[in-house]
Amino acid sequence: MSKGIDIPIDKQVTLFTNYLMTTLTRTFSGRAMRNYREDKLVPEVLVVSSQNYSEVLLDDTKGAICFFDVLSTRTPERATVDIYFAVNLTKAYPTITERATEYALSDVLLRIRQGGMFTPEEIVDGYESWSQWSGVKKEDNMQPFYLFRIRCSVNYLITC
Repeated sequence: MSKGIDIPIDKQVTLFTNYLMTTLTRTFSGRAMRNYREDKLVPEVLVVSSQNYSEVLLDDTKGAICFFDVLSTRTPERATVDIYFAVNLTKAYPTITERATEYALSDVLLRIRQGGMFTPEEIVDGYESWSQWSGVKKEDNMQPFYLFRIRCSVNYLITC
C-alpha cells in the first residue's frame, strides 16, 4: 500500500500503463531513488517481490520506459517531480512520416493532465534531459530513440 508522495505516483503509473502506448512492450516504473554505485548516480526502483532496488536502464528492446524522480527538496504537502521517458519513436508511431517527438510529448501530457494529480511545468528533451544519470550517452538520444523529462508539481499528503 502506498503512502505520501507514492500515492499520486502509483496512480499515474497505473494510468500510463492502462492508456499510454499500449501496443508497445514498455516499462512504466514508479518512484526511483537517486543512488550512487561506484561514484555514479543511477536511478533505482524498488522491486516489490524481492524488496531490492534495481537500476532503471535504457533498453532498446522496449518501445518505452518511464520512471519518476522526486526532487530532493519538498514540503509535507507539495513536491516537484521529474517524469523521465525514453521512447522508441519508430515503434511507438510507425505510421508517422514526420518528426514524431511532438506526438510522444502530446500523448504523455494528455495522460498526465487526465490523471489530474500532476501539473506539468517544463519539458526538457534530448540528451540533456537525462545527462545527470550515469551510463546515459549522447548517442542514446538518436533517431529512433527520444529522451525527455517533464517537470511537474504535485500536491499530496504525507500523512495518508
